[in-house]
Amino acid sequence: WLVVDRLLPNLRAQIQNDTAEPFMLVEHSHSGGRHAIRLPDGSRLEVPSSALQPANPVIQDTLDDIGSLSNLNEPALFHLVSCRYAHRQIYTRAGPVLVAVNPYTPLPALYSENALESYRRSAGDAGTSSGADSKAPHVWHVASAAFEGLVTRSASQSIAINGESGAGKTESCKLILTYLTRVATGGSAAQAHTERLARQLHAS
Repeated sequence: WLVVDRLLPNLRAQIQNDTAEPFMLVEHSHSGGRHAIRLPDGSRLEVPSSALQPANPVIQDTLDDIGSLSNLNEPALFHLVSCRYAHRQIYTRAGPVLVAVNPYTPLPALYSENALESYRRSAGDAGTSSGADSKAPHVWHVASAAFEGLVTRSASQSIAINGESGAGKTESCKLILTYLTRVATGGSAAQAHTERLARQLHAS
């Protein structure tokens, strides 16, 4: 159970269920130690306070950093990522970790030449706390931080990519390699050459 903490007579809540949608938005009110839940179909049931977890106000539904949530728990994380995904925002920041959800559809604007150049220009800020907030979460922001570590600290870098089958690990790897090869050549290499080099690196 997930309850949104607001000073209203009817509060938004989320109820865990066995359907394809694991957390449904519902309304609830409380009296004493019991909470009356109104389900989307209009039916009602009561649950104890112990069955509920604190959640976040609507204004936080599209934050780009999980660490900025007022209340952090599994349902709150799921809800935030789901809301962002519904707005075609497939990347969400979790401190130094990037949460990515496979959109299963092309998003050309997200990986355009202009987008890559934007992250390349901000590469100097990628490893700083201020720079981390200056750009929207993106796999190229992770690549920027790694490249900056190579250049400024002369230290080896590693990027761990994990997820279930079909999550988009291979595509993320290709995107990171494309970015790194482009930045390493100062942006002067032709796009076809950069993509070919990325494929060669990935194959090895």
